[in-house]
Amino acid sequence: MSALQGVFSIVGAIAGRIVEPVIQLVVLHVGFVFQYKKKQKKLEVEIKNLEEQRKQIEEKVDEAITRGEEVDEPVSNWLAEVEERVQKIKYDNTINANMQCFKFSCPDYISRYQMSKEAENKMKEVKNLTQSGNFSIVAHPKPFAQELQFPSSSANYANFESRELVFHNIMVALQDSNVKMIGVYGTGGVGKTTMVEEIGKQVKNGLFDEVVVAVVSQDANVSNIQGQLADRLNLELKGETEVGKANQLWNRLNNGKKNLIILDDMWQELNLKTIGIPITDGNNCCKVVITVSNSRCVGKDAC
Repeated sequence: MSALQGVFSIVGAIAGRIVEPVIQLVVLHVGFVFQYKKKQKKLEVEIKNLEEQRKQIEEKVDEAITRGEEVDEPVSNWLAEVEERVQKIKYDNTINANMQCFKFSCPDYISRYQMSKEAENKMKEVKNLTQSGNFSIVAHPKPFAQELQFPSSSANYANFESRELVFHNIMVALQDSNVKMIGVYGTGGVGKTTMVEEIGKQVKNGLFDEVVVAVVSQDANVSNIQGQLADRLNLELKGETEVGKANQLWNRLNNGKKNLIILDDMWQELNLKTIGIPITDGNNCCKVVITVSNSRCVGKDAC
């Protein structure tokens, strides 16, 4: 083989390697020209699927709002984005379709190519929106209503001006890390409940992250007390026994936040551990305030 033949052979091999991908690229772009209608129909199918998904999410959102729940922000943002993007895509497609109505002569290959390419890009966008809208949960319970957190009215709290020292002493005790439990004693009807509820309002979102109230009453029913606390903590008790419910409450209250539990109208001895209130040495997550209608201590855990 001569040197010239060798050069031609090398050039031919290089040209072959270059021409092949070029041909593939040309075929790809030609495909965009002749498949624009097919791509438009695929885009319409993807939009229809997205709109059906949006409808299902909107139904779940409506149900959650009816239940009084708060819609998650990512869900609201997704619905707004889908509404905006779908309207824009449909508008663009209508404009493109109207432009085609004026093509009475030879096919406009450039326009077809552009619409085909645009349809493919929009299909990717619509598919991404569809994938990002797979929400297993769309809302969450709202915090317990402030109006229900403290059941009785404290509108007449001004009447307690003569008990300002008592109020002050309770507030000081709540700030003492060594104090786990505070008892408020007095005869019935003097306003103990109103006082501790007013204290709860003042320390919530300041000294304490959460303040919850449960009325103990004379029967001191553990399940009832657990239910009251769980409701105010937006906690669903799944345990079948008092022990199982106590474990859930214990973990919920022993969560690193500062929690104040107000147990109102206590009549008899009550072991707080059976309820699930974590009052233990070294645990600074939880404090308890109780109101008692006599001057004696009501059990070892309330002393």
